[in-house]
Amino acid sequence: MSRINIVLLVAKTLAKSATGRSRSVCRLSGMLPFLLATSLMANERIPTQTLAPFFNQYCADCHGDGANEGEFELDSLVSDLSDRKTFDAWQLVHDRISSGEMPPEDADKPTAVELQQVLTPLASSLTRAQQAVQTEQGRVTARRLNAIEFQTTLSDLLQTPLDIVDLLPTDAKAEGFTTVGSALNVSSVQMEAYLEAIDAAIDQAVRFTERPVTQTFRLSLLNNSGYMLTYRAQHPALPVIDGMNLYATEAMSNHHALWGQYVVPRTGIYRIKVSAYKINTSDPIALTMRVGGNGHKESLKVKHRLLEHFEIESDRPQIHQWQGELLRGHFLHLYPSELPIYRFPVNKGYQQVNWKGPGVCVQWLEIEGPLVETWPPPGEQILFGGVATKSIEGAKNDDPNEQLHSPPIIPADPKTLPSDWPPGGNTWTPLGGRINRNAKFPAREYSRKRSQVVKQILAGKRKGADPLPDYQKPPHNLPIGSVLPSYGGEPIYQNAEHPGALIRTLALEPTNAKADATRLIQRILPLAFRRPVSDDESARYVKFVHQWLDEGVSFESSMRTGYKAIFTSPQFLYHQSTLPKTIAETEYSDEFALAERLAYFLWCSAPDRELMQLANTGKLSQPKILRQQTERLLSDQRSQRFVQDFLGQWLDLYEIDFTSPDTHLYPEYDAVLHTSMLKESQAFFQHLLANDLPARNLVESDVVTINRRLAEHYQIKGVSGMEPTVVKLPDDSVRGGVLTQASVLKVTANGTNTSPVVRGVWVLERVLAAPSPPPPPGIPAVEPDIRGAVTIRQQLEKHRSASHCASCHAKIDPPGVALESFDPVGRYRDHYRILDPAKAELRKQDHTIRYNEGLPVDPSYQLADGKSFKDIRELKQILANDERAIARMLVDRLLVYSTGATTSFADRATIERIVDSATANQFGVRSLVHELIQSELFHSR
Repeated sequence: MSRINIVLLVAKTLAKSATGRSRSVCRLSGMLPFLLATSLMANERIPTQTLAPFFNQYCADCHGDGANEGEFELDSLVSDLSDRKTFDAWQLVHDRISSGEMPPEDADKPTAVELQQVLTPLASSLTRAQQAVQTEQGRVTARRLNAIEFQTTLSDLLQTPLDIVDLLPTDAKAEGFTTVGSALNVSSVQMEAYLEAIDAAIDQAVRFTERPVTQTFRLSLLNNSGYMLTYRAQHPALPVIDGMNLYATEAMSNHHALWGQYVVPRTGIYRIKVSAYKINTSDPIALTMRVGGNGHKESLKVKHRLLEHFEIESDRPQIHQWQGELLRGHFLHLYPSELPIYRFPVNKGYQQVNWKGPGVCVQWLEIEGPLVETWPPPGEQILFGGVATKSIEGAKNDDPNEQLHSPPIIPADPKTLPSDWPPGGNTWTPLGGRINRNAKFPAREYSRKRSQVVKQILAGKRKGADPLPDYQKPPHNLPIGSVLPSYGGEPIYQNAEHPGALIRTLALEPTNAKADATRLIQRILPLAFRRPVSDDESARYVKFVHQWLDEGVSFESSMRTGYKAIFTSPQFLYHQSTLPKTIAETEYSDEFALAERLAYFLWCSAPDRELMQLANTGKLSQPKILRQQTERLLSDQRSQRFVQDFLGQWLDLYEIDFTSPDTHLYPEYDAVLHTSMLKESQAFFQHLLANDLPARNLVESDVVTINRRLAEHYQIKGVSGMEPTVVKLPDDSVRGGVLTQASVLKVTANGTNTSPVVRGVWVLERVLAAPSPPPPPGIPAVEPDIRGAVTIRQQLEKHRSASHCASCHAKIDPPGVALESFDPVGRYRDHYRILDPAKAELRKQDHTIRYNEGLPVDPSYQLADGKSFKDIRELKQILANDERAIARMLVDRLLVYSTGATTSFADRATIERIVDSATANQFGVRSLVHELIQSELFHSR
């Protein structure tokens, strides 16, 4: 049966057994997106007669008596606010007058009394119109879980770190957020995706196998096929007696990053230790560890994922550790990602031996896992706990790392050999342990002889040197870092293969299928619906599963269908706080709605037991208790989800991978810098939130939260380590605040060029909460001159000369021009870079600088109100002076994100009261979050 047919059958079955309120649930699941998408204003009118004298005196010359400057004519506006377009036009009139933008500078200006006489009645009418609609229809359109919320909700419910978000369609946005109900529709495609994702979630949560055995392997690249055999002469790596020297990042070939002899055998938690030290440099080097596939063209059977950037600071061995989840079939990759791309030319001898460039020596890697605390895993216990199982005859999961339980037995036979070996002779040749200081062999003969000897030793047919001796012990005593005195013949492991899907060795065999189904359904429903569930409501889902069992469907398939019915129902898919009370009417339903809204705001997931218990007693909404719970949620590790998700949407940080910087123009950009950018923004906001620092720091701050790599990028000295740390800025620094963070500067550029228009629009929308209207039709975009002959500033000045462009660009261009001091990777610049055509065809491993210095950057400009600034420093000071405006902007963005509704005119007075409440704490970010949660807007449906 197809997935969509299952959905229809679920709806049909539940509808048959539903009465009254439950039938509205079924109707709602199909009609909700359409019924709640429309919104009509109440029958409120603008008092035009009261306002007419003002408009006649100050507005008519440009917007009355047939004049329609800016294509806006007051005479055509009607007073009836029931029409959405009419309401928006009157709101625009209010905002233009209130901001001082109208009347314009060259016209007569009204007095403060006159302004109040027009703004007060106008605002009152607009507010009453929207309040009437909100009273009748609710403030928030029904809001379903977005993709991230769907994944985190199921992950927390099943106590399993799920990876299903990519199976769901991309969520639509409103005002930059994917949490706004009016943008989150449901279609048949969406329902199909939900069913596929639920199947995947159950698959990831259950195992139905015996408890896995925890294994520990210490791996060496000296017995790794990729390093010791494949492309050995070209690898940017050198075998030494205690490990492998790595001289380049992995970009040329993942063979010199892949630990191919080991594959993750089971999905679970693993602990990895790496022993490494830096060589040929006094600077620290980042050693990057990630997981992915194997092979020259890396397999996509498993998702590639960054694990960690280790900071290699010492020239003596140090052990670094990481712990987290790995997936079955993952292969480990380890490489110094800050070093440039390189591959040694094979026709110039074995140059690695005398290489003096910086690198990292990796001595060994130890992996331990899976680390199992409970078995069966939590997700399996939640979904099928207490159900009897039986062994499946003949079912078995072989150990994909079986070879690692024994010494390696394959002699390395490199495809490419140096002209002779050892270069310059050696004090010891491993053919038989003989001392021969001047021994030199043709490389091919050496490799052949060594392979023969190793094979004989491994087969027990010859006594002699250990196939891979410990060269640091007598009689050799070679110091660590000495070149391995062999080229070929070393015993290696073969590369492991992807183990395929895990085979189930246990099958469900319930002793009383219907009793087990009833117990499991009744247990999971309140967790899924995030509120108490009545017996009647529970009985419908139980009956649904029992019907499948009666038709002879297996217990697991019947339960899966039941779980799909639960996880695709409106009670799970939609935020209960945005549904009519008749849909989920329970005692203290407002309390449960508040618990849900608070949890999804600060944890991106369902409320935990403590929140539910407080809601169940009707105490959560008490101001003191609500404040305590807000503090608890903010102090919990799960609040990192809020920081990441809010910034990902508000600042567009989720788009950071949308473009890749041109490596010829910006060779300094690498994986470590990329990760460091995101960490800075998240750590900075967390710093403001944790310490309740003023919201003005979002625009101008005297500190940054950076690591060593980003400090180098920002030309700030004295910072070490890969984790962000709070660093005090010098007085003349251009950094501080989100506008000059490298992550923001990257997402507002295209990877090659910057555009003041793109960045200016972004600043207006994201930081000033004053979005600009779209350009008139037929107006071409302003594109940077890639030749570098004309600056973007010169192009903008020509563009602004058109009358229909000037008014908007007076607001857009100033912040965009100021940010021209930063290139697409967030580096400060006083000149543009342009590519040198003569160097365009150089090979990748040729590290010649391929760009030239272009025209100078002029970041000075004038704001629409006439204030001038010479650079980004002065612009930030001007913006930060209006601390209240910044606080208001942050509250507005948090309100949209948390409630799922765009802010309306009727919300403005409450937003001002929220800001007022945080005045005593200098508009601290944490204080603003608290006051928002205490407000009536946060509690309203």
